[in-house]
Amino acid sequence: MKRMKRMKRIILLSLLIFLTFTIITPISVQAQQEEAVRVEVFAFVDRNGDKLMSQSEGIENTPIILTVGDRSQVKILKEGRVTFSLPYAEVEEVRVEIPYLAIGDESKPRNGVAQIKFRLDPPELPVYLP
Repeated sequence: MKRMKRMKRIILLSLLIFLTFTIITPISVQAQQEEAVRVEVFAFVDRNGDKLMSQSEGIENTPIILTVGDRSQVKILKEGRVTFSLPYAEVEEVRVEIPYLAIGDESKPRNGVAQIKFRLDPPELPVYLP
């Protein structure tokens, strides 16, 4: 008898939790924020030496840190590119860092866009092995 009452309580409690989180909880709708500044970051290994990012030269899966004043964001590079959208207009200068490579750069947005490119030389391999 006690076991049946306990099972009923567990079922009722489970049902109450389910209803609370699925039906009663209001769905929040986020308003689209207009981006005031867009920061585009490109990171690539220039294998062909043309100083331009070709399709297969992008660095993959590397975290990028964007710092604006006391605010920071982190995103992961995909195909050598990442874009940050900043909803605040009073941006004088942005700093972008790639901690894994220990490099960084600063840029001032012009017309709402800041582009930062990290061009890396390909590693030199030895001609002869010792």
